[in-house]
Amino acid sequence: MKITAYRLHYYLREIISVTMLWLFGGLLFVYIKFNDIPNNIISIAYPLIPGMTKKWIYEFSAITCICIGLLMGIFHTLIYPKMIKTRNIVLTIFLRIMVFTALTTALILIAFQFSGMPSNAWKSTSLPEGSGLSVMISMILMEMLVGMVVTLRTNMGKNYFRNFIRNAYFTPSLEDRIFMFMDLKDSTLLVEKMGSTKFSSFIQDCFKDISAIALDLGGEIYQFVGDEAVLSWQITTNKCFNNALQMHFSLIERLEKKRPYYMNKHNIFPEFRSSIHSGIVSAALVGVYKKEMAYHGGVLNLCSRLQKVCRDHDAALVISESFYNHLVVDYPFSFLPITDIELKGISEKQLVYKVIIDSKSVDKSPVTP
Repeated sequence: MKITAYRLHYYLREIISVTMLWLFGGLLFVYIKFNDIPNNIISIAYPLIPGMTKKWIYEFSAITCICIGLLMGIFHTLIYPKMIKTRNIVLTIFLRIMVFTALTTALILIAFQFSGMPSNAWKSTSLPEGSGLSVMISMILMEMLVGMVVTLRTNMGKNYFRNFIRNAYFTPSLEDRIFMFMDLKDSTLLVEKMGSTKFSSFIQDCFKDISAIALDLGGEIYQFVGDEAVLSWQITTNKCFNNALQMHFSLIERLEKKRPYYMNKHNIFPEFRSSIHSGIVSAALVGVYKKEMAYHGGVLNLCSRLQKVCRDHDAALVISESFYNHLVVDYPFSFLPITDIELKGISEKQLVYKVIIDSKSVDKSPVTP
């Protein structure tokens, strides 16, 4: 799989975030346990080599935590999502603790070997809880905390978690954004045909593919609502408009490559209608018992209404006039204007564009599910 710049940036940011959490936690642990102990007492109170100083301990801990953080960042970002797939949360936690314990034990032994410390120092349990097995227990607790933070970041979205921590949207603010509504065709008939449980499994696979493409194109998953996905791009450059347009057709390519997978597992092949609009929206954190990011404004209303244009004009993708005016793409896309469109709740008639793509440009080679 080709790694795009957006995906690479996401991976690096996640790995660095985990590393920084480990570095902060490790240095905080050392500060709490060693800061008030004079240097001449450290070698007596703890099984460290003679002449050990707090400066050396900080340096050793920083290097060790950076190595552990980088290693666990890679596991959390690239390996755990593919390696550990179970509905049992207790089993998942157990497996992760086992993997973490094995990796960090090996890393600590290597660190002890190169630092000149006794190779059996980590086994001591009769010392203050700054060494020995108590350190390992503290590290396991630290890894569980890091895992919780990673899970929260994943569930809330790559940007929403950061903004939530910063309390950035406590007061509503204006943002210039692109929104894309992707609606599954004939979803009502599919639910009746497949049943609720099988349909949920089907839509899970669909949303997984949508998420993968969105990550590659720098998009954010705003909401999954029933059988509809709502994506967003914060407008920083005109490339965002091209990426939003490419999103629909990249999804078509991915689904076409995975046609055998969908037919074998679900006996149904998914097709989506998409609508895109851009403009200024208000962003705010809403809710009391359940908080979430919400965007408000006519941009979302119009974008949602454009789904009706897709159905009425047999279009797979429809874009608004304002979005079209920012595009800088040409072949293989063709834009067919649809004039004087009346939309419910929109006072003015709209000019929209039906977008089609040259079928020869679509890559249909198989992709791994």
